[in-house]
Amino acid sequence: MTTKTASLKQAEARYTANYMGACAVAESITEKLDQILAPSDDFTPDWGDVGSLSQILRLLEETEEFMVSYLQAEAPLKARKAEIMSEVNRTIEALRNADLEAGVEEGFAEATSRFIRQTPLGA
Repeated sequence: MTTKTASLKQAEARYTANYMGACAVAESITEKLDQILAPSDDFTPDWGDVGSLSQILRLLEETEEFMVSYLQAEAPLKARKAEIMSEVNRTIEALRNADLEAGVEEGFAEATSRFIRQTPLGA
């Protein structure tokens, strides 16, 4: 079981709220884009319409660029965390085996495992 600090719990709650908010905004934007009129016999855009739609496009492109850079930056960090945790787990298992061979029920391996679970890396 992973023990999370109060700060990590707050960060997780805020992240979840922001994620849900972002999904709601994305859905709302999609609905509003569907309401924008396409040129037709009933609607001929003027330069004001062109400018407004250009601004919408620019802001959406900026948002997309930011999201792509965020995801690209996060991927190597997540992969490295997985590598580190795998190595930590192998080391703890080796220490547990050594403790068992030495007849120690709760030794260094258990203390190390408990510490790792309480750190941000183990969370």
